[in-house]
Amino acid sequence: MAQDTEIWCENLYADNVYAKFSTHIDVKAWQAKLDGASDDTIPLANALLAASQAGGGVVTGFNGRTCITGNQTLYSNIIIDLQGGTIKLKNGANTDLFSAQTNLIDLTTPISTGPTGTLHNFTICNGILDGNKANQSSGPSYPLRFYGYSYKLLNLEVMNGYSGNILSDWNGAGSPSDSMEAQCVNIKTHDSNGIGISLIGPHDSQIVNAVPFKEGSHCIYVGAHAASSQFTTAHPYGSGQIQPTQFGLDSFTRANQSSWGVSDNGDTWANNSGGTPVTAAIASNVGTLTGGSRSYLISGSEIETQADIKVKVNAGGDNLNDIGIVFGYTDINNNYRAYIEGANLLLDKVIAGVPTNLATVASGIANNVDAYIRTQWYGGKLRAKVWAATALEPNDNLWTASASDSTYTTGKAGVMVRMNSGTCNVYSYVCKDAIPPSVPIFIEADSTRWFNCVADSPPGGVAGVVVLGTGFIWHGGTIIGNSPAAHSPGIQIGQLINRPPFQSTNVYQSGGLTTAAGVTRSFLITRISQCDGDFGCLYLLNDSGHNKFDLIADTQSGGIAYTGTPSSTSDMEIITFGGIAGTDVHKLNSGVQVAAATTLYSGTGVPSNALGANGDYYFRTDTPGSANQRLYVRSAGAYVGIL
Repeated sequence: MAQDTEIWCENLYADNVYAKFSTHIDVKAWQAKLDGASDDTIPLANALLAASQAGGGVVTGFNGRTCITGNQTLYSNIIIDLQGGTIKLKNGANTDLFSAQTNLIDLTTPISTGPTGTLHNFTICNGILDGNKANQSSGPSYPLRFYGYSYKLLNLEVMNGYSGNILSDWNGAGSPSDSMEAQCVNIKTHDSNGIGISLIGPHDSQIVNAVPFKEGSHCIYVGAHAASSQFTTAHPYGSGQIQPTQFGLDSFTRANQSSWGVSDNGDTWANNSGGTPVTAAIASNVGTLTGGSRSYLISGSEIETQADIKVKVNAGGDNLNDIGIVFGYTDINNNYRAYIEGANLLLDKVIAGVPTNLATVASGIANNVDAYIRTQWYGGKLRAKVWAATALEPNDNLWTASASDSTYTTGKAGVMVRMNSGTCNVYSYVCKDAIPPSVPIFIEADSTRWFNCVADSPPGGVAGVVVLGTGFIWHGGTIIGNSPAAHSPGIQIGQLINRPPFQSTNVYQSGGLTTAAGVTRSFLITRISQCDGDFGCLYLLNDSGHNKFDLIADTQSGGIAYTGTPSSTSDMEIITFGGIAGTDVHKLNSGVQVAAATTLYSGTGVPSNALGANGDYYFRTDTPGSANQRLYVRSAGAYVGIL
C-alpha cells in the first residue's frame, strides 16, 4: 500500500478556516477505499454527516487519492479538504456530484425576493471534482449545484460536468446572520457540456484567479441574483465546444439518376406533393428539380425539435420559381418554410394548407444566381438569411427575416420548391441541431466589476463579452476576438435583435432577455484585439446613456471602431491602430458644463429647443447653410444663432 502523505493548507484564505472547527474526520476511518474503483458513496456520506452533526468540522483523508461516489449532500459549517485528491461521480449516477437545496434555484425571480435557505458557510478546497460526463447519460448533473451563501471554493479544479460544472444561486432578502458573499479563489473549470461557472447568486461575491475553458456553452454566466459581484484576473476561453448533432447531409455527389436517391448520411429523399410532384434527379453531381408544382423533398425520417439548416441553391431563370428550406414539417399542409421568390426572402408557416407570411425582406439575390439560404428554428424563434454563394456568410448577428411562433415544436426538414418553369438546382444540404449562442462571458447581473480580466472569443464566436446588466465596470485586461474567423464584436452591449435569447444553462433558461434593452451607468476601459467582424470592437445595440467607453482597438477589427448609436449622455473614446481602417474616435456625446452653470453641446444640424436650459450653448459641427448658424445660445426657451 502506498504511504499516505498528509497535505495541510494552514491559512487557506484571509483567515485560517481550519481554526473554526476542532472536529477533523478522516474518510478512511469510515471505510472509504479511495482506490479510484470502489464505490465510496456510503463512507463519504457518513463522514460528511458526522461532521455536520458535530456542529461543523473538517473532512479530510483524501491525500491525493480518488474517491468514487454518487450524489453527496452539502452541509453548512463543514470543510472538505481534498488534500490534492479527487472526488469523482460514479458511472451512471446521472445526478449531481455535490448538491443542496436545488429546488430553490430559480433564474426568473427578481433579485432579493427568494428564501434565505439553510446552506451556508461551507468550504471545498485543494483538489479536483470530476463530473465524469463520459459515463453519464442524463441530468441535471453538475459536480457542484446548490442554493447557498457565504461559502468558499479555494484552489479547486472542477471538470467534466454533464450539464455544466458549477451552478450557484442564492436570492435571499435582506442580510442573513452570516455574510452572504461567496469567495472563490484559484478556480479552474473545463470540459463540461454546459457552462463552466454559473454564478446566479449570491450578490456581492468575489471571484479571484478563475480560468474556465473548453466549456460546452458560456465559460462564465453571471445571473441577475449575483449583482455587484467582482471578478479579478479571470481568463475564460474556449466557449461553445459542444458540436451540434448532424441530422442531414448531402453534397449530391453521386451517379446521375432519376430521383435524389440516398443522401451522404444514408437518408432516402422522399418527394411529397399535393399535386404533380416535381421531377427530382441527379445530374453532374447536382440535385435538379424540373416540372410539376410545389414539392417538399424530405431528408430521412428524423424528427427535430430545433434545427439549423443551410442549402446552396439556384432558382433558375424564372423569378416565379420558389426554392428554399422546409422545417417543422408534419406533412405538405403543416410546416414552416424559408425560401427565395424573385427578389425576396420569405418566411411562412402553413396550417391546414393555408400559408401565412411571417416575414418578407429583400433577398439581394439576382435571378439565376447561386445562393445560400440558412434558417434556424428553436425556442419559438424562427430566422433566415440569404447571401450570394460567391460572398462570405453575413455575420451571425445579421438574420434578415425573423419571427416568433410556436405552432410547430417538432417536425422533419428538407427542401421546398415550387416550379413555374425551367430548372432549379440544389448543390448542398446540411441540417444540424441548433445550439444557442455562447460566449466566454455573459453578464445579466447589474453592477458587476471586472478587473484585469481577459476574454478570449473562439473563432466564429458571437462576442468576447455580452453585457445585459447595467452599472457594468470592465477595467484593464483584454478582449480578444481571434480573427480572422470571429465575425463578432469584442464586446456587445444589449440583447441581440432578431436572435433568440441567450440560454444561461443546459437546464434553465434565463428570463428577461427578449428585448433589445441597452446598458446604462457602465464604465469600460480595455484593449480589444483581433475582432475581424462586421461590428468592429464595440457593438451598441442600445446605449441607454450615462456610459463611459474608453477603448484601444487593434489588429483586424473589420475596419469599424464601433457599431450603434451612443446616447447623448455617454462619452466615448476609441483609439485605433494596427490594421483598422478609418480614423480614431474621440466622441464626447454629453454636454460640457462650464463652472457648474452653462453647458456647451455639439452636434449636426440646427439644435432642438428641447435640448438643455436657458443660457446653454450649442456648437454646430457640420457646415451651416447661412450666417449665424455655427454657434447658438438658448434664450427664452429657444436657440438663437449668434455666430
